[in-house]
Amino acid sequence: MTSIASRCLVLAGRSAAWAVQQAPVPRLPRLVTASARGVLARIDLTDLVCRLVDLNRIAARLDLEPIIARIDVDAVVARADLDRIIARIDLIGLASYVADGIDLPDLVRESTGSMTSEMVRDVRTQSAAADHQVERAIDRLLLRRHDRNDGEALHHSGDELDGPG
Repeated sequence: MTSIASRCLVLAGRSAAWAVQQAPVPRLPRLVTASARGVLARIDLTDLVCRLVDLNRIAARLDLEPIIARIDVDAVVARADLDRIIARIDLIGLASYVADGIDLPDLVRESTGSMTSEMVRDVRTQSAAADHQVERAIDRLLLRRHDRNDGEALHHSGDELDGPG
């Protein structure tokens, strides 16, 4: 405490004591209040509290939930400099963390596996259709016709392609 503050408190104390002795009892509360206001007006209370009070101890006792509930998060975010925030982020590390978390190689394997299965199925279907077209073309060249029941080629009667018999 500064020497001026100490002197003020001493003088205020003496003044209040004298006032208490001289004043009738009903005026006492007003005199004490007036004396205290006079003393407090001369003292830097902020400085006094900062030096004498453990603010961390007081802050530890505060219930922060009501304070947090009053905060407008949208207003806080609107004031934030997102470019500075993003500049501080390790994007490569973040991407690696995400890739590890989703097991990217397995995901790629699964997705390409399903694509490969579809492609193989399409190639087989197209190959079967092409085989059928080639078969029909050869049958026409060899003058064969197919029986609709069993699909085996039947020769025309009297066909000379069978050879001597």
